[in-house]
Amino acid sequence: MKEDKKRAKKLMQEQSLPYNAWSGNLTIPIAMVVIVILSLIGFKNSFFSLVIFVATIQVHRQNAKLKLGGRSYIAPIMVYVYNALSIPMVFLVVNLTDMTILPLLIIEVLFFAAVVVAFVFFFMTANQIKKQFPTMKADSLAARQVYQETITRLKNQI
Repeated sequence: MKEDKKRAKKLMQEQSLPYNAWSGNLTIPIAMVVIVILSLIGFKNSFFSLVIFVATIQVHRQNAKLKLGGRSYIAPIMVYVYNALSIPMVFLVVNLTDMTILPLLIIEVLFFAAVVVAFVFFFMTANQIKKQFPTMKADSLAARQVYQETITRLKNQI
């Protein structure tokens, strides 16, 4: 009984992986734009940035499981880079003097470049997943349906 449940769950996870990776590769850049807009309005975005960072790690792992190639790793790495660039930016902003304006501007340019590259490569990876797995949504829904039927069947046996 437990083996059937584990097998069905594993099958669902395997068949849902392309759809989950595709939706994650589309969701992260859209969420990043929303965070920028919210920060311009005045909201604190440290929590949202952490959520994006964790989601990026998850998408990076999903892309690795799909074995999409080296290009799919660029977007998550750029997110890691811009998160790393935010650390010196904080110190430069806190100690803002005439001497720290130029390094701050250089880091801001690098930060913006990393974000733009991440956007482009997230969308390129999503497009690659869509081309490589054209029936990903139907496969995901079918796998979830089989999993639900297995769970229902196992509950009825008890």
